[in-house]
Amino acid sequence: MIKKKLLTLSLALMLTSCSNYGTKPTTNSPSIMCPTGGPAVALSCMASSKKFETTSDPSLLMGYFGAENYDVIVAPTDVGIKAIKQGANYQLAATITFGNFYLVSTGLDNNSTIDEGDSIVLFQKNGLPDKIFHYIYGLDFETSITYVSNVAVAATSYQNKKVTTESGDKIDADYVLLSEPKLTALQIDEEKVINLNEKFEEKSGIARIFQASVFTKDSFEGAYAFLENLKNGIENMTQITQTAVKDYMNVVSDPQTFFGMTPELAQKCINKNNSLGIGFMYAKDAIPAIKNYLEIIGVGEINENYIKQ
Repeated sequence: MIKKKLLTLSLALMLTSCSNYGTKPTTNSPSIMCPTGGPAVALSCMASSKKFETTSDPSLLMGYFGAENYDVIVAPTDVGIKAIKQGANYQLAATITFGNFYLVSTGLDNNSTIDEGDSIVLFQKNGLPDKIFHYIYGLDFETSITYVSNVAVAATSYQNKKVTTESGDKIDADYVLLSEPKLTALQIDEEKVINLNEKFEEKSGIARIFQASVFTKDSFEGAYAFLENLKNGIENMTQITQTAVKDYMNVVSDPQTFFGMTPELAQKCINKNNSLGIGFMYAKDAIPAIKNYLEIIGVGEINENYIKQ
């Protein structure tokens, strides 16, 4: 009986903590900018705050760092660190998504093994998906790679089993790099999927894919309370209830536009072994791993002053 009461109390406290920014916006709510997709879903417990904004164009994030108009900016970890190196007055506070990249077979490859000559479709040339693939597989398949602009085009290549090259030719596609929620939306069988997040961790030894992180402005006095509330909200949506994500996301009038996916799809991803890779880790608790990760993806060494203590 005591254990049940303690569990009930713990859940109540967790829900109340996140509700400060999630279901009961206050005048002290921080201003937040976040890209759509997994990062926005991770912050969904803040959804009712009128100061929470999202963008579907990640290329704008560097400009937001420079303008310094937001207390909190969520961005790919390497992008935020590069902004800090250029003088942005922010610190890396926590990571909230840890990789959602998957290499998928279209079924055209007879031996179901990636070999030299197999046609591979990647998206975002020189971006994070490209860097993750090359860290795992090296340069063995350079002549077999066709790049497309984004994951939506990659998903079309998977569905058509064809990809259009730079010269305009259409060729067969044996393997396609996808990210969530496209993988779940396409209902791809697990036996066709190679989990690149797991392969990255196996090869790196200690580094995880610190994909998207929270950066707090140096002058934001409420950073610690914000981070603790966010931590509780993420734990709630990934560990306790099976509808928390939908409940958080449905607070806004048009969740599909605001978050970049429907609440139903996001919840399905979370319930499917958390394939969006959502979690929470304070940067101060993972400094060696973060440094290793940033070196792997080409950011180089960083000053520990970039990380919020």
